[in-house]
Amino acid sequence: MVVGFHLIVDFHTVSTSILMTVRPMRKILEEGVRRGNLTKISSSYHQFQPYGVSGIILLAESHLSVHTFPESGLVTMDVYSCGEDAEERVKNTVNYILGEMGGVVSLWKEVERG
Repeated sequence: MVVGFHLIVDFHTVSTSILMTVRPMRKILEEGVRRGNLTKISSSYHQFQPYGVSGIILLAESHLSVHTFPESGLVTMDVYSCGEDAEERVKNTVNYILGEMGGVVSLWKEVERG
């Protein structure tokens, strides 16, 4: 029995300035959650020095997590959602984020959970 959909994505972006600090990352990620019709419960972000961000958004449906590596333009991210239309909602979220960051995907792994 499938209970959820988990998408693991690594991508590179030329917009490395986005990856350096929490503020632009938070804006894009949380708008992605909204556009994917997911339900944010809370979020937490960590600013690395001199640059780089890790963040997690706790969702009613599960989670979104991200880690940035500005020195190489790399973003590693996973989004997991349970419930009806989980795959569509997760893909909408990720595609919005990729579009905003101009991402070129190097890993796209889909996992049906359960």
